[in-house]
Amino acid sequence: MQELEVTFGRAAQVWWAFTWRATLYALLSSAIIGVVVGLICAVLGFDSQRLLPFNLLLGAAVGILASIWVISKILNKKFSSFRVALIQD
Repeated sequence: MQELEVTFGRAAQVWWAFTWRATLYALLSSAIIGVVVGLICAVLGFDSQRLLPFNLLLGAAVGILASIWVISKILNKKFSSFRVALIQD
């Protein structure tokens, strides 16, 4: 396995692969969870404003989990002339 130099172009490819996937998956999963939580609040008669801190923490947790999932996908992705690998030091 040949180690390649980290260039701006390669770094940009990895960054873009992460950014669009993390944004898309975090938005979609947060929207779905937000609808479910909103429906539960409406059915049970909870005041959604009182649950705002909980909703913010839930959204942050979903975003973090989505980002970790995206990183695992990028570690298995083949780019045009390279792939990202974990190598034991």
